[in-house]
Amino acid sequence: MLFGKYLVGYPPASAHIALYQQVAPKTPATGTYAAALRYPLLLPCLDAYDAFFRPSSMLRQRLYLMFSILEASPEHTELFLPHKRSIWYVFAIAGYGIRGAYRLVIGTILVKARGW
Repeated sequence: MLFGKYLVGYPPASAHIALYQQVAPKTPATGTYAAALRYPLLLPCLDAYDAFFRPSSMLRQRLYLMFSILEASPEHTELFLPHKRSIWYVFAIAGYGIRGAYRLVIGTILVKARGW
């Protein structure tokens, strides 16, 4: 499942996918959600755009749904809990911030150019 792999870095178990499919609304894909399904490599950029400009979009709602399923499962709980880090982790946080800004710019360009 695309969203599960995006959130935790590897495909989730089939039970998580089945639960997602059972509870996800059966509405037609539109906007950035449809674009993310069609072009999975663009998901991080489209998510960054929606997180900044349209936080209640269909794509964000679906990501929150999968996030909730994964967070509540015992196999993935550790991934969502805080960990003790070295002081050098501040450089990783800065890197994540730069990456997020880059994704936002690319996502904005894509959405504005394509009209998603």
